[in-house]
Amino acid sequence: MTISSRVPLILVLAVWLLAAGCGGADNPASAGDKELTIGYVGWADSVAVSKLTEVALEEKLGYEVELRRFEEPEAAVMSAGRGEIDAFQSVWMRDHAKYLGAAKGERLLDPWLIGTTRSGLAAPSYMNVGSIEGMKRFGNVPIIAVEPGVEPGSKVSEAVAEQLPERDVSYLDTSKMLSEVDRRYSEEEPFFFTAWSPHWMNDEYEFDYLVDPKNEMGEAAQPLRIHTVVHAELGQEDPFALAFLDTMHLAEHQVNGLELSIREAQSPRDGVESWLEDRDWLVKSWIGSAKRRVGEG
Repeated sequence: MTISSRVPLILVLAVWLLAAGCGGADNPASAGDKELTIGYVGWADSVAVSKLTEVALEEKLGYEVELRRFEEPEAAVMSAGRGEIDAFQSVWMRDHAKYLGAAKGERLLDPWLIGTTRSGLAAPSYMNVGSIEGMKRFGNVPIIAVEPGVEPGSKVSEAVAEQLPERDVSYLDTSKMLSEVDRRYSEEEPFFFTAWSPHWMNDEYEFDYLVDPKNEMGEAAQPLRIHTVVHAELGQEDPFALAFLDTMHLAEHQVNGLELSIREAQSPRDGVESWLEDRDWLVKSWIGSAKRRVGEG
């Protein structure tokens, strides 16, 4: 073999070795074959943000991510505190403040949702009702509500039961409640319902959150912030993963759109990947920020 014929092979080997050593353009030196376990509950926002984190870390950084489902947020927060999972991204504060501290091993990160949540009674826009006071014009119109004790949104249902006892209220589990809302909305029936955001319903339907000047719903309709809780030792075990989770930020309309994409897809992963097609820049910005935080940028 002549020297000239060996040059291309040498160049190929050099490029391959350089890529292997760097772990790719996006991969920080700390990623490699890292593993991460993220808890979630069956709420649309929890499924969406955990699946988004999984796809971003696996496809952009080579992580192996396990998503572990919990029935209640309390169990997920406790599991993070005990180090059984690395993170749980659906801590709605103030509502979930009572769960923190019991396991004494968790760390609460800053909110990842830009702004606050919304919740309250709502009416389809075709009804032209702007306030709870305006509901009086529709005395016999029913309220479709998520059943008390089922988060998020259940506090509004509890307030309805207490403050509007004369109303005909159908308390349903979340999926049945949303199906009933969809049916009535498609037929343009007059009805009221419990609504909250982030949730795909805000992109799927045109409706109005009812103004509550007399504060009849009390704290039920107060805005909240959504945080991530991590195991306290994650920063020592995987500083890049901690930095990445802490730098993820999504606006309300982004979460609503992501949830709707998941709802319309064959699987949650398909929905996330479809949503990311025009938003690759967003994940890259999180990666860049996380790399700078750990000194790899």
